[in-house]
Amino acid sequence: DAKLLVGPKKERLGIKVAVSNSFGFGGHSSSTLFAPYKEIK
Repeated sequence: DAKLLVGPKKERLGIKVAVSNSFGFGGHSSSTLFAPYKEIK
């Protein structure tokens, strides 16, 4: 457990999306995007 403070103070960020990238040999690459589901009407 490391208690690191990157900025001058703590703040809550409104992060809504996360991305995961994976790069493999031979062109086996993928990207996955995670976000809340929003129904379009």
